[in-house]
Order: sequence, then C-alpha cells, then structure tokens
Amino acid sequence: MNDMSLVLAAMRAKNSKIVTSDLKLLNTIQDLKIDVEGIVGSAFVLELIESVDDDELKKKLRPIRERIYAEEVRYSIARQEAYDPVTRIRIIEEHALRVIRTVKRPVEKLDRKLSKGQPLFVLDFLEDIKAGIPAMFEDFKAGRYETLAQEIEAVQNEIERLLIVSTLTEDTETHQALVEHASDLTLFLYYLEMICHLYRGTREGVQDAMSISDEAFRLLMFAAVKDDELKASVFFLRIILGLVREDYEDIDYFYSLYEGMLDRVGLDHMKETTEGLYVTMQILRKFMGGFSLRKTRLRYPSATIAMLNDIAKYYIQFEEHDNAWQLSANAYKIGVAYGKEEGALQSFLMLYKISASAGDRFNAALERIAEHALKTFVKNGWSTTEVTPILNEIQGNPDPIPEMTTDGPVPMDKLPEQLHGWMDVLSLQKIEGHDVLVVRNTHLQARVGMVVDNHPALKGLRTGHKIALVGGQFELKNTGQDVIKQFRVMLLIYPGADAEITYEGEYGFSHMHVTHPEN
Repeated sequence: MNDMSLVLAAMRAKNSKIVTSDLKLLNTIQDLKIDVEGIVGSAFVLELIESVDDDELKKKLRPIRERIYAEEVRYSIARQEAYDPVTRIRIIEEHALRVIRTVKRPVEKLDRKLSKGQPLFVLDFLEDIKAGIPAMFEDFKAGRYETLAQEIEAVQNEIERLLIVSTLTEDTETHQALVEHASDLTLFLYYLEMICHLYRGTREGVQDAMSISDEAFRLLMFAAVKDDELKASVFFLRIILGLVREDYEDIDYFYSLYEGMLDRVGLDHMKETTEGLYVTMQILRKFMGGFSLRKTRLRYPSATIAMLNDIAKYYIQFEEHDNAWQLSANAYKIGVAYGKEEGALQSFLMLYKISASAGDRFNAALERIAEHALKTFVKNGWSTTEVTPILNEIQGNPDPIPEMTTDGPVPMDKLPEQLHGWMDVLSLQKIEGHDVLVVRNTHLQARVGMVVDNHPALKGLRTGHKIALVGGQFELKNTGQDVIKQFRVMLLIYPGADAEITYEGEYGFSHMHVTHPEN
C-alpha cells in the first residue's frame, strides 16, 4: 500500500493513527492538516506502556520500545544523505513528549518537580540513550568508529538542546537537577566519541578527538560528575592525545593529576597503563634520562609493551618514524628481558613495519635486531616461524613462493588459499609503471604488491591498516628478479575495475579498559 492510500484509509476510520518511521510520511500528514495522527513507532509503544496498569505487560513492552527507538535513531544516522538525522531524532522525541504529557505517571526516586512535563521527558530521553549504549558498544567492537561518532554527536546535540530549553522553562533548582542527572552520561558519550575518533587512525581523527576532549574538560569544570573511573579515563585519553601530538606541556599538567587521582580514589586496576605512559615519556623526552632496563623494574611489562607499540602506530601516521622506532625497539628489549614471547614477537614485527613504512631506511638496525631475535628465540624455545623469513628478506634472500601466475583475470574462488585473509599494509611504491600498495602476506611470509591504479581509495592507506580481497576478478603475476631485488615484492596482484577490496585500521589500544557509565 502506498503512502496516500494509507492516509486515505486512516481518514475513513474514526480516531485512527498512522504508526510509521517514515519521516516523509509524517511530514505529509502534518502538511495535509487532516484529522489523522502520525506517530513514530517508539512513541506509540510508549503510549501503550503508559495506558496499561499491568506491571508485567509494561515490563514486556519496555524492551520492545527501547529496541524500536534505537533502530529509529540508527536509521536516522544511516540515512544522512537523505535528510538531517538531528531533525528526525527531534521528531521521535517530540512524539514521545506528547505521549508523556498526555499520560502522566509517577516516577520512583525522583522529586516532584522532575516527575512531570519537560523534566520528565528529559529524564526519559536520558534513559533511552542509556538503553542504547549496548548497541553502541557493538558498533564500537565492529570497528564502525566514524559512523558511531556521528551518531553520538547527534545525540549530544539533542541533550544540549533539551538542557538549553530547560534553562528557559524551568526554575534554577530544577534545571540544575537535570544537569546533574545528565552529566555522567554526557561525559561518557564524549569519552566514547573521543575513542572513536582516535581509533580512526588518521590525523583528522586525532584532531577531532582533541576537540571533543576540550568539550569533555569544559563539562568537568562546570558539572558534578560522580563516576571517578570515567573521569580518570577521560584524563588518560587526553594524555594519549598529548603523546601522539607531542604536546608535552599538556602531558606534564595532566599526567600528574591523573596519577594522583588513581591513588586518591583507589583505581589500582588502571595503574598498569600509567607505567606504559611513563616509559613512553622516558623514551621520547631526553631530559628525563631515557629508559633503562637496568635501572627500572616494571610491574606491568606486557601492558607497557602493548602501549609502546600502540603509540608507535600513530607516530607512523604522522610520519614520525624515528619516534616509532624508538618505542618499538624498547618494547622488543622489554619483551626479551621479561621473557614475554608474544610481546617480543609483536614488537619485532612492528619494527619491520616501521622500517618498511620509512622506505626500508632502518634496515641495517633491523637486520641486527633480526639476528638477535633469531638467536634469542631459539635459546628460549620460542617459535622462529615469522622471524627467519624476515631476516632472509632483509639480507636479500627472500624465501621463494609457489608459482601463482594466472592466464588473465580469475574469480575470487580460483585464487590460491594463501591470498584469502588479511594482509598488512607496508607502503605505496611505483613498480613497473603502476601504483602498487605493498603488503605483507603472513601465509606466504612474503611481500605482495596490490596494483591500485583502479582503486584510488587504497592509495591513502598506511602501515597500521590491513586489506583483504573480497570479490571480483584478479590477475596474478610472480615477479622477476629486478622487482624482487629493488622492492622485495614476490607477487603482483592486478584487481579488475569491479574487484572488491576491503580494508580496516589496526589503530587502538589493546590494554585500554573501555569504561561503562555507572547506572
């Protein structure tokens, strides 16, 4: 049934309503000025909840309403290109407000001024956002950082709009109570938005995270946030941003406050990252005397190794390869000294990526470390599967790979099994007249070149990203000695114009505990 047929049918029925998530249909109903009410689905279910006295039925309806509301908001964000998502969210909330004003209900644990009208609507809106936080975390875990950041920004704008309205419509005491109810949730949303921008792994993302950090600190200045772990987490992110941007004046101020706060409120479980931050500053700031394994006894070596390598990825993005090298070289030393096989291996692989990203200019130092790694790993009984091929490659004798040359393009299902899965991005090179994204294939233990002439979006990828073939046609060609000698690339992949290649970043912090807001 099309929209007008639906409207005409509703006009023939007395006291009818049209329940829809279609913003255009709602606008049409409003423009026609007819005796038919248009209402979004979440508001309709809210109306049902408020109109029944059966507590068991209310209990069943609430999660349905929360799920519908979350989908309405998420649909609004997904359809950005069609209309403004903030306008749509406002309509969703105005419909909910209409229901709340029509059907008054008591609210437990709230004073009388907050249990009706606009204050009640604001509190319900905040509860709806809290109900949607699990879905936000699912998006975060799935790596939808940019989309989630946009969604959070839209929701934050709504909270700000509602609180601005309350300053004009409510007395000071009531408005202040609403701000107190909103402050922890608002700070948490700032915190999650900061992480999303940081995890995008771009210069723009770091700058956006810094701007959100400024907003978060303004909130901390003027609002009473009760969640100490959340406040500490916001400080931690600010220090990380300072390290990435080499803003040491900022770091000095916030680090002392952060460390003191952890001691004052007893957040002992967050101290493992403090050690990593301090070691990072020792390595990067000469006046601190440098980092010495002999003089320093680490309490959390695994967390410190992870922190150093994580921050090194961001320095690659800013082409600060010397800083990145220093961090991962020290991470490797810590891994070996403390008997951490995984930490030592990941640090060694990170050093390989840093050197490749810098045009292999650290190869002499990398060769010495690779030789040391081979001896150490053998001595400790650790696996050398990933160390030996890299050492051979650095020394100009890369391990051979199977013959994979094809007679023209072949579909995805005809490609060798070794080419299915993620491959680590190393650098962009000009090879045989083509723009080639050089990646490392762990199954082949070799460098592979992806010709990206027809895929310009891939040209901007850097170390810290990984790619995977998804679908379409691909031609393969084993390279000759000239290419192997100059670039160490063993195989070239020529994707067709319609080939699908996906990519994602590895940016983030493996030992950062992402805090939840308190209820």
